[in-house]
Amino acid sequence: MMQTVAVTSKNGIGHPTPFSGFVMATPIIMKLEYESTLPELAEPHIRLFLRSDTFRKQRLNSSLVSGIVLIAFLYLTYSGPHSGIVLALSIIPFGFLIAAITYWAYKHIVAHRILKYVEREIADEIPAMASYAVESSQLVCRSAGVEITFSLDDIDQVNEENGYVELSFGKRGLCTIPSRVFDSDSHKSEFLSKISR
Repeated sequence: MMQTVAVTSKNGIGHPTPFSGFVMATPIIMKLEYESTLPELAEPHIRLFLRSDTFRKQRLNSSLVSGIVLIAFLYLTYSGPHSGIVLALSIIPFGFLIAAITYWAYKHIVAHRILKYVEREIADEIPAMASYAVESSQLVCRSAGVEITFSLDDIDQVNEENGYVELSFGKRGLCTIPSRVFDSDSHKSEFLSKISR
């Protein structure tokens, strides 16, 4: 089951648990509720993976391999008894070009794959209701039947870009809230003031 919050922790705060609907009464300081779309559900997972060491290694390896394969292919295709070094030097720039294109495109390819994966996993639940509730010293996130709780003390960064407000909890994970959810800039500022520490 996927949710609108990406989590890296396997235990403690930040660990996803099934939301049964029966929770202890905790005063809600502020709450956001909205109907989440497929791209909004996938966004935190995409961001989290694109910042991982795994992605950086895969991206670099794919770029190098694509460049080397092209150089080898061109050399084997066009080499003759007297073409040697001259041919090799003339096709190397093409290898660098395809490596650069692969490096640039890889991010978009991976993001598309993650989006498709999320769609396969929760196709029947889209659009899904999502909520972010500030309760005492915690941020409680619910979406597609899953609840995740983060300690507000763990927030290390708040950014707004590409139509999302991103709340980063360091190694514990991150969540993204679509900017469209806020009625106004003052509404957004009020929410952010409630989670700031």
